[in-house]
Amino acid sequence: LRAGIVVGGLFLGLGGCGAKPGVPSNPAQTNLLKAVADGDVEAAQRAIRAGASPNEHFGPVDARVSPLMAALAQRNEKMALMLLEQGARPQTSYQRYSARDLSLKLFGHGSRVHNAIVAQEAKP
Repeated sequence: LRAGIVVGGLFLGLGGCGAKPGVPSNPAQTNLLKAVADGDVEAAQRAIRAGASPNEHFGPVDARVSPLMAALAQRNEKMALMLLEQGARPQTSYQRYSARDLSLKLFGHGSRVHNAIVAQEAKP
């Protein structure tokens, strides 16, 4: 049986440790992905403190997604803001949507998430 999460209707498999594309690189990364899928902000923060990257993409090679994009797809404002505070790069995309596009579509112009993404994009 394969473990995984569903984000926006897409099943994303979670493997163990490994360097294969789309497979989390370490246990902390797996914990971050599970926390994002569960909407557990505190667990996500613990995983980042344990070494998980808020920028590591996961999922099948043709449908890789970042923790930020997964949080946005779930409309989890609190999680998205925390990931941005922890250094998640918004210069990521999934299929035809950028993080900015998705935040605008799901949260609206002027929302906290959209403003945070715009501000993070402006950083060097």
